[in-house]
Amino acid sequence: MSRSKVRLADADCEDCPVLFERVADIPLEFAGRQKKEMYEFTHTEPVETGYRYIYKVRAYARAKVPGPDSNLVEFIH
Repeated sequence: MSRSKVRLADADCEDCPVLFERVADIPLEFAGRQKKEMYEFTHTEPVETGYRYIYKVRAYARAKVPGPDSNLVEFIH
C-alpha cells in the first residue's frame, strides 16, 4: 500500500506529479486455499490536520512483477 501526503497549501498544483511512498506490504498466501476475491487490511497511522492524503494498492506477482494500481482513495483532514 502506498500513500501520498501533501500539505493543503501545496495541493493546488495541477501539473505536479503525485508522489507515493510505500507504507505497508500486505502478504497474500494462496498455498492450499481457494483464491479469494476480497481481502481486508487495516493500516493505522496518525493523520495531521492540513494535509491531503491519497492511498493506492498495487499487487505483485511472485516474480515481483507489479500489476496495475488500484483505484485511489483520497481524503482531506
